[in-house]
Amino acid sequence: MLLRGSDVWNITKIIALLPDLVKEIMAIKPSETGAPDSYVWYPAASGTYSARSGYAAALESNPNKPVLPIATASLNWNKMIWNVKCPPKQKLLIWKILHDAIPTGDNLQRRGVPHIANCPHCGEYESIDHLFLHCPFATRIWDLAPIKTRFDSASCTGFVTTLEVSSLWTCLPPTGVTRDIFFWITWTIWMARNQRIFESRSSTLMDVISIALSNAQEWTRAQGDLSSTQVTPTLITQSPVISIPPDAIVCNTDVAWNPITKAAGIGWIFTAQDSQLQQGSESHTWIQSAFQAEALVVRVALSHAIQLGYNKIWLRSDSLGLIKAIVSTSKPKNLYGILSDVETLSASFISLLFQEP
Repeated sequence: MLLRGSDVWNITKIIALLPDLVKEIMAIKPSETGAPDSYVWYPAASGTYSARSGYAAALESNPNKPVLPIATASLNWNKMIWNVKCPPKQKLLIWKILHDAIPTGDNLQRRGVPHIANCPHCGEYESIDHLFLHCPFATRIWDLAPIKTRFDSASCTGFVTTLEVSSLWTCLPPTGVTRDIFFWITWTIWMARNQRIFESRSSTLMDVISIALSNAQEWTRAQGDLSSTQVTPTLITQSPVISIPPDAIVCNTDVAWNPITKAAGIGWIFTAQDSQLQQGSESHTWIQSAFQAEALVVRVALSHAIQLGYNKIWLRSDSLGLIKAIVSTSKPKNLYGILSDVETLSASFISLLFQEP
């Protein structure tokens, strides 16, 4: 058989990856009690699909995924957007604007959506910079903004620059708005645009400014009312009292895991009334993480307890994450087989309590 150059390269690449693939395969710990197969969303560590993980996977697999402009990519997002004192919906709008993700005329045309791409106010080609900065309707609104230094939006190079400049603005009294007026006016311009398109309602310049200022004043006052409310924190100094059967067997588990060799030693001990009953230990190879080892020792300890005839167990593990995973309805994908076995083995006990010591 004659191999092409690309075939040889692919085979070489596969051979180079074999050690890692072998490690991943050997680290899979299947169920020992015949747990049924289950659908798993692999891009998420939990194995459960979410809109966020789906979006990230789609973006990662898109060869033509958008690249942010340099000015936007270097933006301090926390300072300029997420930590700004304004409603979350306004922060989300600014975030979408910076990602070129709002349905302006030019964006809709680029996406193949049949839509009139002209500005509803002046008839010019509608882009983000035009709608919020360069449209005559927008420039006159910014002229009316009650800020100390006049802002000429028509001469501003772009939305990112305007956002950065707006952090230095000072609002004039008696508006009652001390800062972040840029977010309020931007939001109101967007609302006025949508009302004109979808409801055939036109807003005057004074309407936009008045609505922006009144909404900002009302929201600011509401935040003051909330911050003035005194909340007395509750300090829990003791763990809640848990009712444990008097004849329950206490099972303590622990592990030691080597991240280099991927080997783990697991151990467990059964006690009753402070006296040792039984104990056990095992060594395992190809263990992905200490978390996987913690789950493995629970499965082995429960199997040992069943063999010894114990039917009331108080199992204590020093891994809070594992305890949460055991009692959760969804199982992490790399622990599905082990935790399914734990669930199956649990049915063999009259009472079984999991707790972090």
